[in-house]
Amino acid sequence: LALVLLLGLSVVWTWRWRAGPTPGQPAPQATPSLGAPRTEGLVLTKFSGEKKSFELQAREKVGQEQEDQQLKGVTLTFSFVSQGQPSTGHIVADACTYSPSHQKAVFTGHVVLTTADGFEFRSESLIYRGDKGLARTEDPVAFRRKDVSGQAVGMTYAAEAGTAELLAQVRVRIRDEGNPATDIVAGKADLSQAENTLRFASGVVVTQEGNVLKAERFKVNFGEDRVIYRATAQEDVDLTMSGGALPNANLGPAKGTRRLLCRKLDLWFRPDRTLQTMTAGPDADLTVLPGPLDPPERRRVRAKFIEFRFDEKGQLAAMQTAKDTVMESFPLKGKQTKRATQSVTCERMLAEIVPGTQEPRLVELQEKVVFLQGKQKAVTELAAYTSGAATLELFTEPELWDGEQGTHLKARNIVIGTRTNDVTAKEDVQSVLERKNGRAGLLAGKEEPAIITARFLDYVSATRTGLYREGALLRSGKDEIRAHEIRLQETPQGRRLEGRGEVLARLNPKAE
Repeated sequence: LALVLLLGLSVVWTWRWRAGPTPGQPAPQATPSLGAPRTEGLVLTKFSGEKKSFELQAREKVGQEQEDQQLKGVTLTFSFVSQGQPSTGHIVADACTYSPSHQKAVFTGHVVLTTADGFEFRSESLIYRGDKGLARTEDPVAFRRKDVSGQAVGMTYAAEAGTAELLAQVRVRIRDEGNPATDIVAGKADLSQAENTLRFASGVVVTQEGNVLKAERFKVNFGEDRVIYRATAQEDVDLTMSGGALPNANLGPAKGTRRLLCRKLDLWFRPDRTLQTMTAGPDADLTVLPGPLDPPERRRVRAKFIEFRFDEKGQLAAMQTAKDTVMESFPLKGKQTKRATQSVTCERMLAEIVPGTQEPRLVELQEKVVFLQGKQKAVTELAAYTSGAATLELFTEPELWDGEQGTHLKARNIVIGTRTNDVTAKEDVQSVLERKNGRAGLLAGKEEPAIITARFLDYVSATRTGLYREGALLRSGKDEIRAHEIRLQETPQGRRLEGRGEVLARLNPKAE
């Protein structure tokens, strides 16, 4: 009897609550736009077969217009399958309008979307379609995941595909422990969970501690641990770098601003996030401007591809080019310098860098090597530049022409001083001396060029003197001079010839 009585009282009380207010008390004022009483602790669940597709929890229901339900204090947990694996996402907001037939929820006020891969998006509005697994907003969005944060205007998120598209005015900051932060600005961007990529497009600008990268497209690749291992820039790539310079046309160090242009720039990182390699190309073009203490020269390196390799400390360790390599050095306009314009062309170049200095220790040039400096021209198939001595050594049948001196030099090995213009040659030295400025030949007025052979040659540019050593022989027509050493010097009055050590001269008078 007690249980029956208790049940009866409960039914009566419930009926009184539903029927209306207690007599003598004023009726509660319903919200005009809602037209329905409030319900607290609401839970709506949607199943797809036997699986729960989403669950919508609300602190209270404040109204309803036809099938649209107005809710406050909402949390949506949605389930989906991505890449063959079950996943869940969450949406939290101050309020929500829910349409059951369309599985549509319009969230407003402090909306937070948390994706399965840990990204968190915050905005003031968000439209979610459960039947399509899509979430979209046109309002400003702020987002974050571990080291990546940023903002944009407008966002679309596809749960099953695991993609998020940032529609406009994208700004991203990537923080790296122990390294400067990287800031990225773009017209739009998209994130792919399946590919672990973050893509940017339309006027991309990447900035990191004085280095600025511009391109039409930029892509960042993440590993399974969410750490960046690769970044790629494409189309109209323009990279401006400050600090220590890379190897240059003059093949010496410089500390000015560097500008790298190419169609694609590929960067690879080590697991500890230090830069490992950077490849530019096709059509890579690197320009180096001088620092405050550098010679007033602009230096340029062009090639089909240029690759930069870095050591474990992130310092430049080597630089390599492939196909159609051109290295040039030009004096700056309006600046006084004694150095002539220099250029080197070849098929491949490999430069080893002194650790921590940005200065090339050894530069190897391969295939179709052509060196131009003022009126000098040298060709070979293999050459090497040594930084400390500032010398360019030519191997493999080298030849050197000097338009100012009127000489053509051949030897097994030729070394050119890139700063001094001095020349040394050894083994099978042969130097051809042409007539200059309409003057007579070297010997007895002969018109034929003079040919000098020896084992060694040492030419000093400052005194314009060449010393041929060991078995030196000079021939001009039928005339010849043999000596252990032959010294030839250019003077304002002409060429001066001197022979030393067992000199033998055979001179034939010119016929009538």
